[in-house]
Amino acid sequence: MIVALAMLANGCASVCVVDPDAPDNILRKLNASAEGKPVRVALLSGQRFSGTRIHAASDSTTWFDAGDRPVAVSTAEIAKVDVVSRGRGNMVWQGVLVGAVPGALLIGSALTSEEQGDVDLTGLFGVVALIGGVLVGGTLGFILGGEEETTTTYILNEESAGFLLEDTP
Repeated sequence: MIVALAMLANGCASVCVVDPDAPDNILRKLNASAEGKPVRVALLSGQRFSGTRIHAASDSTTWFDAGDRPVAVSTAEIAKVDVVSRGRGNMVWQGVLVGAVPGALLIGSALTSEEQGDVDLTGLFGVVALIGGVLVGGTLGFILGGEEETTTTYILNEESAGFLLEDTP
């Protein structure tokens, strides 16, 4: 049951808040994190933009919108930036674990069996089931894993932290 619920879980989020004493640290981290990834920018005014190739500096921030046009605003106007990472889901390991369970149970049964004749045969079936289960489970986990989206939110303006965190995916 827990494994099934874990397999359904998809996506992840984290939040980085700018340190008023060292704002350049978070901007460097944002720039490195966003390299080659889509971003969503929210301004303090409530305007929202999507784009790529963001570069944040202490005075201004630029990115390219969906039409590949540059957009530039004062960094002080930005409430938050969401950096979206996409990758293969984590279901391979979950599939391997689910697939290994029947084989592990058979091996455990063989080790606790009192009849010596059954130990070898049950243990052999357990090893075969374990190996087969891992291979089949891992393959199914990869196929069913799909695409996973992870969002890292960078809060660039202290004033925005309260109301914008509620809006973070």
